[in-house]
Amino acid sequence: MKYIPQKKCLQCKNVFRKTPTESKISWKLRHKYCSVECKNKSPRSIETRLRQSKARLGRSPWNKGVKYDEVHRMALRVKHKPLSEITKLKMRGRRPWNKIGKFGKRINERPRRTPEYKEWKRIVIERDGHKCVLCGEDKNLQIDHIKSFALFPELRTNPSNGRTLCLRCHKRETKIFYIEIKSRSNKIAKNTNAA
Repeated sequence: MKYIPQKKCLQCKNVFRKTPTESKISWKLRHKYCSVECKNKSPRSIETRLRQSKARLGRSPWNKGVKYDEVHRMALRVKHKPLSEITKLKMRGRRPWNKIGKFGKRINERPRRTPEYKEWKRIVIERDGHKCVLCGEDKNLQIDHIKSFALFPELRTNPSNGRTLCLRCHKRETKIFYIEIKSRSNKIAKNTNAA
């Protein structure tokens, strides 16, 4: 059996052991207390703290009154240069990512918290028999809007505009939807450029 070094705490007199990760030198020189609480209670640590604070008393910081050379000042000017008017105009009116809308990240978050929306989700999932309508899986179910939640606000809580999908099918269907929108917008852009 391997020998594990032990010491008595100077404050509470409890026996404590060396941790496996600690070096032998650190154990011999530093550890006198079993815990931080005992170290803070110890009158010896208070005396040491007072001694240290008296030693530092009246000394000024190392960089007080130090004059920076020209190279250093130029580097600071470049680092902290003011924003240009164009940049200020671009940033004006912008909100951080977590402050968009009234409730938080998403603008569409408020309508999703209403009791009507929760009731709509319950109706759709019960109608579809708690299974994905595409593959029949009954785990990781999500409710999908057939017509987009953002583009058709009047159909948000219409049960005929909802379907139950599993996570995998929902990702696949959403990807197809965004590819369609992108191709339509590219066609419209080409037609306007040609005209």
